Amino acid sequence: MPEKTVARALSDDDVGALARIVSEEALRRNHTSFEQARARGASYRDGLLERAGGCLSVEEVAAMRGVGPESVRKAIRENRLIGIPTADGYQIPAIQFHDGEEIPGLRKLLGEMSVDSPWMRLNWLLSPEPRLGGTAPIEMLKQGQDLDLLREAAELYGEQGAA
Repeated sequence: MPEKTVARALSDDDVGALARIVSEEALRRNHTSFEQARARGASYRDGLLERAGGCLSVEEVAAMRGVGPESVRKAIRENRLIGIPTADGYQIPAIQFHDGEEIPGLRKLLGEMSVDSPWMRLNWLLSPEPRLGGTAPIEMLKQGQDLDLLREAAELYGEQGAA
């Protein structure tokens, strides 16, 4: 708290003025905490996208798959492809593709998930999953390992009480 504010608070006999000063300081601190939390969240999201190999545009994915952009947007809306909303559309995490092809089983796996947040879906794909022996789901999917176990883990992700 600035010295001037402390001096004013200590010299003021008006309880209302003192309460206002304390409230102003609390608001200032909360605002700072909120901004710090937002910055941490943005930093985490940036790191997540970096781990995902960056992003592709809807048009790039459409060209790669030989379909129109609307087909890609529809897959995103139907939660069969992860698309991060942006001001002008979507950015699609590149981790969903290998050698220009969608990773086999990904659409079905994403369809099993009970969460809609693209950030939560991406985080799950990239993070070690206890139900999968600590392996990231995307790694198991790339290797074609135990798709039934992957689907079960996808169904449980985000549910109350699920580990």
